[in-house]
Amino acid sequence: MNTPLPSETLRRYPPFDRFEPEALRFLDSQLKSITFPVNSVLISPDQGEPRAMFVITQGRVQASEAGAAGEIRLTLSVGECFPIGALSGCRASTNTYTAATEVEAYELPAASFHKLMVISQEFSRHCGGYLATLVNQSRQQLQAYLSQQASEQQSLSTPLLALIKRSPISVAATANIQ
Repeated sequence: MNTPLPSETLRRYPPFDRFEPEALRFLDSQLKSITFPVNSVLISPDQGEPRAMFVITQGRVQASEAGAAGEIRLTLSVGECFPIGALSGCRASTNTYTAATEVEAYELPAASFHKLMVISQEFSRHCGGYLATLVNQSRQQLQAYLSQQASEQQSLSTPLLALIKRSPISVAATANIQ
């Protein structure tokens, strides 16, 4: 039985379903199949700039924010790729990616990721859209945080007595305050 080419498998999932023929041929020549056991860390911030992008072909990967006590931010499944933001920005990932099940994936080396961005308009557009989504999420989180901070500090409905943090200062009516 022949093993299908990576492009034949990936064409079932966006953005690969819209890739140009040249980009699909490039993927076929660059992708390597790799398996990760359950609970293995695929990428973490302390590894520095990622060495590759991964496309899940079987299993699930959980992404948790570094320093968030293992709180899972999202679960990735078949057809999804990561860490696009870190590779696009040439920086370490802000998430730790852990295999929630045994995971089979295609691995695309970082240099090939950057070349694919040049070869494929569709991939470049996909990565740009992903980054725009991240920026929007970050903006919404910042806005919510600032709004919460402002409401905690003071509000027009808060009685003045509650805003006073120390005993009031007073002077005699006849005292010169100049």
